[in-house]
Amino acid sequence: MAGETWDYERLREHIQAQLARIEALGAQRGEELRREIDQRLAAVRRELDQRFAAAHEAAIKAEDATGRRLDAVNEFRAQMADQEKTFLTRREYDAAHQALAAATTEVARRLEAVSAVVVPRNETDAWRQGVTEKLDAVSSRLDRLQGAGQGSEKARDNARLNINVVIAVIGLILSAAVVFAAIHH
Repeated sequence: MAGETWDYERLREHIQAQLARIEALGAQRGEELRREIDQRLAAVRRELDQRFAAAHEAAIKAEDATGRRLDAVNEFRAQMADQEKTFLTRREYDAAHQALAAATTEVARRLEAVSAVVVPRNETDAWRQGVTEKLDAVSSRLDRLQGAGQGSEKARDNARLNINVVIAVIGLILSAAVVFAAIHH
């Protein structure tokens, strides 16, 4: 362009051409920036969608786990309620225990009365030892029942069997006392 003459019209065309070229470069750069921003926004959107999907999935799993845990707790509560129905009540236990204690006291009293009867010492000691062992067994069972407190249906059945055993022992002792009294009177 050295040596060329510039007139107003030519200068105006040249400036307009330069402006058009700058505008084209600006538009091109603007388009590139717009594409880059769109790409970055799309990447952020994908990332957020993935995170939201993962959070949603984790929430669903947590709800399922909580539901299973609550189902297990409810099942346990139902089992405990069913089991509680079979327990021996305190009132039932106390009544049976008092009856056994009274029977044991009565047997001990009668044993003292019978031991006053003159019987050869070795027979009396052997008989007393046998009765004492049986009373100890009954007492031991009473202690175990008392320690068990409230039990299941099986414990209730065992308590009834124990009462029957005590009654049978008392009957045996009374029969022996009557026989001894009859022999020695």
